Amino acid sequence: MVIIRARPHDYLCVRHRFWHHDIRDIDLQPIPQVTDAQRRHDQHVRKLPADDVAHAHQQARSIIEEWATQSWHPHLTGQWQHRLHLIGAADARHPSPWLNAVTHPELLAVASLLLTARRRDVDAEHEAPSRLGFPYQPFPGEPLAQSLLHPRKGHLY
Repeated sequence: MVIIRARPHDYLCVRHRFWHHDIRDIDLQPIPQVTDAQRRHDQHVRKLPADDVAHAHQQARSIIEEWATQSWHPHLTGQWQHRLHLIGAADARHPSPWLNAVTHPELLAVASLLLTARRRDVDAEHEAPSRLGFPYQPFPGEPLAQSLLHPRKGHLY
């Protein structure tokens, strides 16, 4: 079997809290927020069209990768470093399955915001920080702010 585009359940076992990568599983027991976020997200998207969800995930992955490589949000970068330390991968660098695992809650939060923005206006200054779990500030050029300004266009739509 060849997976062309992986979906969360292809690499994340919520029940056993493992992130599957090649022949190795990453134990997510020390960072339950990963699987907790996936459960919440599954509830949020269960009645949405699968293509919309897939596009939001692609766009969110692009935003998260830019956040990780450009250090757009130092507080968030610190959270990710702490999670990497908790799973024994403190030296992991982008790209890596460990970084994908520890950024997963924020990826899902970004995807959720993008899906919401397709249905209604999102007040990024107030709604984004509570959904993302860090003091998010939308400023010009920041990838999520750009996507929320133009939700139907976005990076990958």
